[in-house]
Amino acid sequence: MINVTKVNKVFNAGKINQTIALQDISFNVKDGNLTILKGPSGSGKSTLLAIVAALLKPTSGDVEVDGKKIAKLPDNFASLYRRENIGFVFQKFNLVPTLSVFENVILPLIPSNLPRVEIENKAKKSMEKFSIYHKKNDLAKSLSGGEQQRVAIARALVNDPKIILADEPTANLDTKLSTNFLDFIKELHSEKKTILIATHDPIFFNLPFVSEEIEVIKGIMK
Repeated sequence: MINVTKVNKVFNAGKINQTIALQDISFNVKDGNLTILKGPSGSGKSTLLAIVAALLKPTSGDVEVDGKKIAKLPDNFASLYRRENIGFVFQKFNLVPTLSVFENVILPLIPSNLPRVEIENKAKKSMEKFSIYHKKNDLAKSLSGGEQQRVAIARALVNDPKIILADEPTANLDTKLSTNFLDFIKELHSEKKTILIATHDPIFFNLPFVSEEIEVIKGIMK
């Protein structure tokens, strides 16, 4: 499902503040597998995840997702690729605080031009799945951390994407909420979603349903 080949990422190339974020990274994630990108903060995990999501372009190398080359996609095609294939759970949730739960969840559906009733049905189904429908009219800024997490997951899954990417998803959560997130991931894995999680949280390591753990240290794979 995901093939990353000899990917390099350099920020501010040729300048005094040049930073090499990734060096010659290659790995594969099979369809339906759960893979963990582990390593300390600043090791390049988030950059690598952003490249797989086509939020960043690699300096060099190839990225193929579900048979499509995505490394050099123009921005408009990259947006379409994400909308059709990717559910992204951000470290800080990235909710719009002044919008309601419902409005946050439907954001990925707005560019699709689906009928309003279909958008509402998809949003309801996703909110119910992650037990946040009862808060649909509440503003995101009024929610607890756990509730915000459920909204972020409902938004990521509202398009029923093939691939789930999660960037340090438990970094802002306590132990109980982190355990709840693991339950969500286990359920998604049982649904045969392809999942890639970037984390340094040991709660994810050596889980029985993890297919592979890939360690990233200072931009290289160990």
